[in-house]
Amino acid sequence: MILASVSATCEHPDGYWQRTPDDPTVDAALLPAVRGALPAHGIRTRQTLATWTGPWKAEAPS
Repeated sequence: MILASVSATCEHPDGYWQRTPDDPTVDAALLPAVRGALPAHGIRTRQTLATWTGPWKAEAPS
């Protein structure tokens, strides 16, 4: 029930967890897979990780 409510209000259209319904920035604190609430291979978990780590990947030296 809680997951359904959070999914309806805090899942960004791109598939990652966002901070609040009004703040579309990524919210890695909501990584339920880390806490065991959702599977680590779930699409929302993967999208959140990919979005959250994106800036650091882009800045990594080649």
